[in-house]
Amino acid sequence: MVAAQTADASAGHLGKASIFNSLLLFPAAALQSAATFWVLVVTNFALLHAVWLTQLIRQKRWGAIDFRPVKWPLVAFGVLGNAALLIWDDGLLAAFPA
Repeated sequence: MVAAQTADASAGHLGKASIFNSLLLFPAAALQSAATFWVLVVTNFALLHAVWLTQLIRQKRWGAIDFRPVKWPLVAFGVLGNAALLIWDDGLLAAFPA
């Protein structure tokens, strides 16, 4: 029981960090800081996976994973990241030379 509560708390903290990270995506894109934007995208990808990995590591079984802490971070990441790409795509994709 204690391991489940600890895993849920860790997952909740990682989920909040992911939402904060997602909120930074839009200003980074607006400032045309392409490298910063992509670092935030990769970091957020890692945070979203860490939410369920922390639960798996502590509880040691797939059935115990609760994906609810991933819901709102994933929505924030999807909406803000995709909106930023739609609005500032040329500037953000310039980070990858052709």
